[in-house]
Amino acid sequence: MNGHGFTLVRRIRAPMPHVWQAFTDPALLMQWFGPHRVQATAAEIDLRPGGRFAVDMLENNGDRHRIGGEYREVTPETRLAFTWAWHSMPDRVSHVAVDFRPWSGGTEVTLVHDGFANAETTGNHTSGWTQSFERLQALFPEGDDA
Repeated sequence: MNGHGFTLVRRIRAPMPHVWQAFTDPALLMQWFGPHRVQATAAEIDLRPGGRFAVDMLENNGDRHRIGGEYREVTPETRLAFTWAWHSMPDRVSHVAVDFRPWSGGTEVTLVHDGFANAETTGNHTSGWTQSFERLQALFPEGDDA
């Protein structure tokens, strides 16, 4: 693995079980996952270590994408860790860890995504996750303070 990666921390005004469910329930995940120009059209989740996930996405311009990976750690309401690869580039595997912590206004989510080949790919994924978190925060009517 190389040194290309990033960390995002967001505070979501919702209880940890609700935020966890947004990451682990396919119907909820499809409501927020992906940049603003993308709509998730299908999601499959086998939530267990060794289980796999996949998300199909449709861009506004009609391009279709599929990402997926394997869960490495599943600690309910506390931590998810998984591999990440685009279906079109299965040999380029990166790694994601998401930690959920109580915060006085709800849940603090820390996402670390690393193992990228270069700074451009890192930047693209940082933008994608940032926009995804904006959409996640919009699922909860109270908003957030991040």
